[in-house]
Amino acid sequence: ADTTITGGVGYKAEWDGKGEFAAGNLAEGSYKATLSLPDGKKIRNKTFDVVGGKKCTFTYQVKAEKWDGSCS
Repeated sequence: ADTTITGGVGYKAEWDGKGEFAAGNLAEGSYKATLSLPDGKKIRNKTFDVVGGKKCTFTYQVKAEKWDGSCS
């Protein structure tokens, strides 16, 4: 799924949904993702929270329409 992630102070990234995506050193806060699925459906504003100074890993579960993951 094509994915756009926004949040923080002017952060925006786009990803084709293939393989892993390293967003880099994100500022602490909430981020939103909009996914464009191959069937044309859009899943909008699904949020995940980044904790400062931690490594965060998230996986989007399309069927459940939610992010799984955490920061440690």
